[in-house]
Amino acid sequence: MVTCFLFTFRAVARASKFDCASLDLSGSGTVDRVEGTTRFTEIVLKLRLTLPNNGDPERAKRMLEKGKNACLVTASLSVPVRLESEIVVESV
Repeated sequence: MVTCFLFTFRAVARASKFDCASLDLSGSGTVDRVEGTTRFTEIVLKLRLTLPNNGDPERAKRMLEKGKNACLVTASLSVPVRLESEIVVESV
């Protein structure tokens, strides 16, 4: 899941000519018994996106959402996938 999101985000960013300095990403899931079956009830992607000093945090949020929505794995799941993002702009 994390790898698919990462590759998809990179493709979306490249196509949109969006630059970032770095991206740190991890994922976790919540498991619970639902109707007698153990399954994931939520997946969380936690990321820290660092932008160059002229970066646009609002555009970064849009790129992250596009990446999540275009990700094959995310789109195939029936469980909610939530992004917890920290966007940092490098200082000069």
